[in-house]
Amino acid sequence: MTNVMGNDNSTIQSNSSTLRGELEGDFRGGLSLHLQILSPEKRLFDGQVSKISFPGTKGRFTVLPRHAALISSLDKGVINFSEVKGDNPHEGVEHIQPILRGFVEVNNNEVVACVEISEE
Repeated sequence: MTNVMGNDNSTIQSNSSTLRGELEGDFRGGLSLHLQILSPEKRLFDGQVSKISFPGTKGRFTVLPRHAALISSLDKGVINFSEVKGDNPHEGVEHIQPILRGFVEVNNNEVVACVEISEE
């Protein structure tokens, strides 16, 4: 807690941990992304994640909570994502999903990737 003197000699209190939580995304408050990775054959992943990196056809890009809505095509490469486990987003499980191509839609912290994978 920080005390700041206002212009009228009143004291303004600032809670720096609250501000830090808002800037970093307060995962304890449930702010994460719901990710589904679907192939024609099966559901590859369905769960909460803190971040996702995609192989876009125009280059790699990362999606974090509160990302703007988008639809993008995906190229051959890997989807990297951090599955949220517990209250701390930094204690998640890292995943890698190789893909051949696909599409992804991001809207209101919901992310759906429809992909083709190698049958090997």
